[in-house]
Amino acid sequence: MSLLHIGISVLDLDRAVNWYCRNFGFAEQKRFKKQGFEISGAVLTNKNNTLELLEPFYPVQENHKDVKDLTSLLRRTGLNHIAIQVDDLKKTYNTLQEQDTLLITDIISDRFFFCLDPDGTPLEVKQK
Repeated sequence: MSLLHIGISVLDLDRAVNWYCRNFGFAEQKRFKKQGFEISGAVLTNKNNTLELLEPFYPVQENHKDVKDLTSLLRRTGLNHIAIQVDDLKKTYNTLQEQDTLLITDIISDRFFFCLDPDGTPLEVKQK
């Protein structure tokens, strides 16, 4: 068995594509629209990893700005988090901080930190 892709619903497809490509080295492979499912989407790849970002025509937004700590984040049901490995953890942390990304933790044990993507998807960012 192998994991094919991770699907993430987003509020603004262009914003999400740009954010994942700029911060984590993903490259956009294709865009699509599925009228029957009322979504537009994009497929992004990074080495052997694939993200499928989906923008619903009529999104329902949960207020992810209320999530301020890791314990609350881990209590949510559904998608818990995605772990992404980076070459330079401190540089990535500083870059995301400069972009006003919601950082849930500081860097823990010089190995990882948690943040939210622009639509509230939890990410664990780990040092390679």
